[in-house]
Amino acid sequence: MTVLNSIMAEQLVTFKKDVDALMNKKVEKDEAIFQVLKKYIIESKKIRFEGNGYGDAWKAEAKKRGLNNIPTTPGALEAMISKKTLAMFESQGILNHREQEARYEIALETYTKKNSNRISYHC
Repeated sequence: MTVLNSIMAEQLVTFKKDVDALMNKKVEKDEAIFQVLKKYIIESKKIRFEGNGYGDAWKAEAKKRGLNNIPTTPGALEAMISKKTLAMFESQGILNHREQEARYEIALETYTKKNSNRISYHC
């Protein structure tokens, strides 16, 4: 929830800045909101997909759109410590760099411990 709420908060701050910028150019408030929303809808087309997000069709579509499709939990967890993620949490005063790295290490360790019995070792 922390991640989703943080992303939403960051987007709302950006939305307000974009609307205010248009209003400073003498665009009426409702029209400014409409223009910003329209821009966001167009920009988000690349990431919207209404099919099966786990099927082969999505894998091909994600590749075509240039989007990440990380099939493993350890790979996906690395997003927790990307520069963009670290900057978002720090800019909102939620977690500093070291706190987020600690959460990543804990999540990775938890995953490893829970799944270690599934790993078979071949000599």
